[in-house]
Amino acid sequence: MVNVILDAKLNNWETVYDFLKKNLSHSGMMKIDVERFCVACEEIFTNICLYAYRGNEEGKVEVRLEIEQDTVKVHLIDEGIAFDPTQKTSRIEIEAGKNIDNRKIGGLGIHIAKKIVDFMEYERVEGRNMLFISKKLDK
Repeated sequence: MVNVILDAKLNNWETVYDFLKKNLSHSGMMKIDVERFCVACEEIFTNICLYAYRGNEEGKVEVRLEIEQDTVKVHLIDEGIAFDPTQKTSRIEIEAGKNIDNRKIGGLGIHIAKKIVDFMEYERVEGRNMLFISKKLDK
């Protein structure tokens, strides 16, 4: 397992992206799948930066990466406001049947992340949000 801990700031996404790409390049994951997995991680990282700390305090995000024989696993950990994205109803489900012109912009990040990854699980442990995502490797 490797990890990186950064301030929960949007401008730190590039560091996380480089960390993921560098380590995933040795995983056997196809390049297109690396990019897709990074999109899922970016959506989650962005939500942490924008909402977990509500701009009231300086917060940190830890990204842990584990590569097993046939699976890539990432933990995204923060100490912000409790939020379980696995229980979030997506805007697509809420606004199903509405004309696309009448739908609100945004709110699709968690939905996109859930569609990209094979598994997503959330826990609140000792005041920390711990989101675990994984993707099977297609070798």
